[in-house]
Amino acid sequence: MDCGFVAIGSQAVGTARSIQDILILNRTNAPAHDRILMSNRTSNSHKARHWHTPALAALVVAGFVASVIAYFCQPSILGFVDAQGQPVSRIVDFFQIFLIEQLFDSMTGNGRFETGLLERIPLFLGALSWLAIAWWLGRPLVHFALLGTSASQLEKSVLAVLSGLAVLSTATLLVGLSGGLGSRWPLIGLIAVMCLAAWAGSARANNASKLAMTDISNLTRLTANDSTAEWIQPTSSLAVWLLRLVPVLTACSCALYVLGCLMPPWEFDVVEYHLQAPKEFMQAGRIALNDHNVYANMPLAAEMHSLASMTMIGGTDGWWWGGIMGKAITGYHSLMAAFLLGGFMGRNYGQWCGWIAAGLMLAAPGNAHVAMAGLIDMVLATYLLAALIVLVLIWPKLQSGSSNFYSVLLVSQLAGMAAACKYTGLIFVCLPLLSSLFVCLIRSHQRAAIAKASLACLLGLCITCVPWYAKNVWQTGNPFFPLAHSLLGGTELTEAQAIQWQNAHRVPVPNGGSAFSLSTLVQSANQVLLKSSFLPPGLVFLSLVGLVSCRFRSRLPATGWTWGWCGLALWILAIWWLATHRIDRFWLPILPVACAMAALGAAWIAQRLSTGLAASFTLLPLLVGNFFSASGAMGDNRFFVSLHSLREDAGTEELPGRISPAIGWANQNLIEDGARILLIGEAKVFDFRAPIVYATCFNTNPAEGWLRGQSVEAQRANLRTAGITHVMVNWSEIARYRSVGNYGFSDWPQPEDIDALVQNGVLRPMPTPLESSQVAVLAVQP
Repeated sequence: MDCGFVAIGSQAVGTARSIQDILILNRTNAPAHDRILMSNRTSNSHKARHWHTPALAALVVAGFVASVIAYFCQPSILGFVDAQGQPVSRIVDFFQIFLIEQLFDSMTGNGRFETGLLERIPLFLGALSWLAIAWWLGRPLVHFALLGTSASQLEKSVLAVLSGLAVLSTATLLVGLSGGLGSRWPLIGLIAVMCLAAWAGSARANNASKLAMTDISNLTRLTANDSTAEWIQPTSSLAVWLLRLVPVLTACSCALYVLGCLMPPWEFDVVEYHLQAPKEFMQAGRIALNDHNVYANMPLAAEMHSLASMTMIGGTDGWWWGGIMGKAITGYHSLMAAFLLGGFMGRNYGQWCGWIAAGLMLAAPGNAHVAMAGLIDMVLATYLLAALIVLVLIWPKLQSGSSNFYSVLLVSQLAGMAAACKYTGLIFVCLPLLSSLFVCLIRSHQRAAIAKASLACLLGLCITCVPWYAKNVWQTGNPFFPLAHSLLGGTELTEAQAIQWQNAHRVPVPNGGSAFSLSTLVQSANQVLLKSSFLPPGLVFLSLVGLVSCRFRSRLPATGWTWGWCGLALWILAIWWLATHRIDRFWLPILPVACAMAALGAAWIAQRLSTGLAASFTLLPLLVGNFFSASGAMGDNRFFVSLHSLREDAGTEELPGRISPAIGWANQNLIEDGARILLIGEAKVFDFRAPIVYATCFNTNPAEGWLRGQSVEAQRANLRTAGITHVMVNWSEIARYRSVGNYGFSDWPQPEDIDALVQNGVLRPMPTPLESSQVAVLAVQP
């Protein structure tokens, strides 16, 4: 794998031997007339190499058609079933595209709710303001880190936002650990100080830019080579119009992402801990050890944006509105990843290649699902992509030992932020990228550069992931809590709970088979490449074409990076298969690599066969991906329904709601002053308005300590001391946890345990419209 990354430097800049050659690779550095001449020369070169045969064209078309047919033969993504209840094929999904009126009706809730968009505008502007602050904070570091590289302005801007978001996340963590979340002013004060420091850094950066302008202006007068030409050029009027549809559909995807990310949360993990943990921190006024939600003690760098939003908004409902704003910031990382990849591909292969790469990224249903749901897998993917691109940009300097302190600091900060979001970031990002960086430096035999890079790397990790692991050591004694419990321990889990956690998150073992057999490997490959609902049609085929074309295409520029990126993708897939429970969204960090290769595949088809054919192959996944994003298959698509209406949506007997009927009933009937609900079995708790006491299935529920095996007097005293007024038992969730192959749950309570509490006069059943066998609500007897 190191060899793959070493190849990045030597091939990424072609025959570059000096800083002049590197700068020439940037199209934006060449004057307009030079770019025109370069484009004309390249066009002639394309015509000279336009040697394709009908057999080659037929082979490519047949391959694409076969991949599309195989894709649409898989089970419906929209959930359609036949008369026997079996899923129908995705071709039925495809024909739903033509039901435009029904699609728009679903976006307004089919007339069941009040419509409204105005509520979303302040949240959208608040998210943009947070991103703008991040850009301001990250701009100086990105400027100094990428000085003398070929990075485009788009790439620099996105990298600045991501760098600044990492700083804001750590700042929120520090304020929370110090107990400063009871008011918005400590966080505002710290951000103001950092903005002033960034202003000073920006002034210094401007001075450095002026000093460098003379050298750059001299370099741009040189004749540019063919490495930055437009590699997808329309050869007919039809191709022109087809290519023009690519930016249009990409812009439509952006609009859908903006609207979808502003939807209230509904996904289990999001309402269980991605937003619930910040809610509890905000209400407590500090970030402390959580003894009832094991997930809240893991690295939560991405969730700090939600916590900051909740704190800034404040008030009784600040957790709700801040949660939506933070969820939007999390989801917008998918847009930033698309912009960053588009900028990288556009700089090296022309604007159309950039548009295709960005469009395919946004067209991936898995990307849309994760972004709109508020999950953080694409946050990890975005920081992985950012670190990769920066590594490609600075690789020539690393090889020569002339890299500056800031460039290594930026790589380590981006990689460290990935590890601060999820533990997998350590293995997916930090280990391979930072190892490659130091291997390259060691080969340069520059001891001073190695020492400087080591300090920069340490600093980058210390301002991102190290505080999270130090926090875990301080609070639990295990930096990777709750992982590695058998080696490092952890004060908050018993041995039985640690085993329960390990069993729930281990590699799945098929019935009567092995987790690592050849047959399971084939099944996993089939799951990822063919059956996955997370990929658009044709993406796998275009990616394979791009990979094959890189092997034989010597005249295209900067293809050396592809081998390092593909090696990293294989590394992530290997870890995904060997050490995770193999769900699709855990391999999503490789999506940018797949889309980059697919864009190269489209470029190869445009060069060798037909631009119109390449555009057609690209438009199909963009069209289907946009439809899935808008249809509700990837998340709640009621984009034009009032947020107030969605907040109360508990569904009907015919249609499920955003929240469960139990939560809806509790929010309507148990919000009086002094109400405090003890939840047993329920973990989707973000939407409860009244104060609650709960625990996940991996933690000991407080109810078990208060009620199990206690005398009647002790039971009453425990509930009274804790301020509990009501108890809600979710029997359906408890049964699900206890089912074979699920996470597991304590053997307490059983129905007879609750019946005994009623018979002894500790609890009193309350009349509710809920099915008592599913959810029981009981009042605490005075």
